[in-house]
Amino acid sequence: MGNFEEWNHILLITDESGSLLSLASREALGKGRELADALGSYLWLYWEGEGAPTGGIALGADRVFHKARRNASLGDRVDSLAEVIRKHRPEIVIAPHSDGMIGLLGRLAQRFETGLLTDCVGLEIDTAERLLVAVKPWYEGKLLSEWIWPKRRPQIALVRQGVFPEPFEDPGREGIVEEI
Repeated sequence: MGNFEEWNHILLITDESGSLLSLASREALGKGRELADALGSYLWLYWEGEGAPTGGIALGADRVFHKARRNASLGDRVDSLAEVIRKHRPEIVIAPHSDGMIGLLGRLAQRFETGLLTDCVGLEIDTAERLLVAVKPWYEGKLLSEWIWPKRRPQIALVRQGVFPEPFEDPGREGIVEEI
């Protein structure tokens, strides 16, 4: 098994909806906050797009990496995100499930030689091993399977919209916004 001591914290990648977080991103953010609390780590948010990303902090993020994007190519987006991951080494990366995210995170998983699980309906933490336990449905939801990444980092999962509750907004919550 690899040495993962330098990998820590959770990174959530948003799918932008104008200058606001989409419903799917807000739901994923709520679950990400829960997972970060279980690990005793920070929740980071990667936000591409226009507008002020401070809404992510009010919803639970400790730090927001913001990249103003104007028609960036998929390759440029993967490069930018890969640079954030190389520099900060999050142990878990989650994002809302969408066609665009499958393309983006599929390439990212390939670059880091790790796995990607799409359409997750459950995420939990094995705190003893610091492993993400992701649940994926099969056969129209009649069968559920659990997946883990014991030998690779980051652990990458895309979550289904409508499965997790939205977090409550705390306008007084403080965090850091870093422009990249």
